[in-house]
Amino acid sequence: DATRGRVSVSVEDSGPGFAAGQLAASPDGTASRKPFGLGLGLRLCREVAAQHGGNLELGRSAALRGARATIELPVG
Repeated sequence: DATRGRVSVSVEDSGPGFAAGQLAASPDGTASRKPFGLGLGLRLCREVAAQHGGNLELGRSAALRGARATIELPVG
């Protein structure tokens, strides 16, 4: 988006996506559905994006019906 000076990249998949209420229950991304997961992956991704003046948005892929992750960062 040249008018806002930002660039965004989205990644989508056709997997199971996020469980209903998973993102609302853990907005900081510290929950894990994996048996040995610590739930730090999404939190670290959000922190890295924020350190660069951006953000990470998670949702559902309309096209593939799985998960969607969008990272938005400032240009320059």
